[in-house]
Parts: sequence; C-alpha cells; structure tokens
Amino acid sequence: MRRLRRVLIGLVALGMALSLFGAEARAGEYSHRGFYLRLAGGGSYLNNTVQRDTTFEANYLGGGTAFTVWAAGSIMRGMVVGGGVTGTNVFDGQVENGPKSLNSTFLITGAVWDYYLIPTQGFHLLASGGFAMLDVEKQDGARLGFGGLIGAGYDWTMSERWGVGLLGQLAYGQMTKDGLSNDVLVPTLQAAFTYY
Repeated sequence: MRRLRRVLIGLVALGMALSLFGAEARAGEYSHRGFYLRLAGGGSYLNNTVQRDTTFEANYLGGGTAFTVWAAGSIMRGMVVGGGVTGTNVFDGQVENGPKSLNSTFLITGAVWDYYLIPTQGFHLLASGGFAMLDVEKQDGARLGFGGLIGAGYDWTMSERWGVGLLGQLAYGQMTKDGLSNDVLVPTLQAAFTYY
C-alpha cells in the first residue's frame, strides 16, 4: 500500500511537471491543455488463461471492479502523455470446469497517452503500456510481466477544466512465474472524471 501511494504521488508530480510544457488554454476555451488528471471506476471481466508448456491449461474467469488513475501533461493541443495505474479486482472468480472460487487483482502501471481528435470536443483515443502484475488468492506471490491497453471514450464538459465521461478499455498482460504462463485479457467500462 505504501508503495502504491508513492507511485501515485510520483505520477501526479510527473503530470504537473509535464504541464509546464503546455500553454494554458484561453479563457473559456475547452481545449485539453495543461495538467491532466483522470479518475475512473466501473466494471470489468477478467479472463486469465494459465499454461505450463502444453501439459496444463486452465481458464480463470470473473467479473469485478475496475479503476484508472492517470496523471499527465499536454505535449500539444489535445494530446497528453504521462503515467498511470489501471487495474481490476475480481471477487469469487471461477476456474472454468472446476469448483474453485478465487479472488485476484490485475494491474498495469506505466506510460499513458490520451488524444482528443478535435481538442475542443470530447471524443478521445487512449493507450497505456508498462509493467503488469497479477495476484491470485492462494498462489505463492504475484506474477510479474508486461501489459498494455487501448481504449476510447467521450467526455462531457462540466466546466472549463472538468469533464465527466465514459471509457471503454481493453487491457492485456502476460506474466510468468515458476514455469506457469498467465495471459490476461480484461475489457472494462468505466465512468471517468477528468481535470484538464
């Protein structure tokens, strides 16, 4: 928990530093420039395929909650780059064709990119890539690897600097530990609050 707090503080500081490179928007203009902070939450569905060479394979499936915390700064009008954490928590996920019910957490921490195709409007494309972590109940430690996500969303203007919207994301991660390979695919739908 202490490590996650440090990461989030660092991401906010990174976004503030990057915002120095973006000119402030003209008064009254909705143009996605300067410091950027996105907080989002919603639902997800995790599909974890576990393999050991060709001798073992199982699917772990389950719905859960999703969250996104991104901090960034604009590098040009309508485009922001920074860092962030996106994750999902699954409670009572099921092993396909098995009796087990397990809890799990999947996270992607790394670089983020968000681009508003028309800077004065709300439709945007987004992507993230970096380190991935999967922690499954009753397994010996977290699995680490790499992951990324792509997505799209729409923000509705609440004020000159705040927007509220919807995000659709598709995240993927591949992690290995002790000869086991975990391929995780997670679609999410989240409500988002964004400060520009």
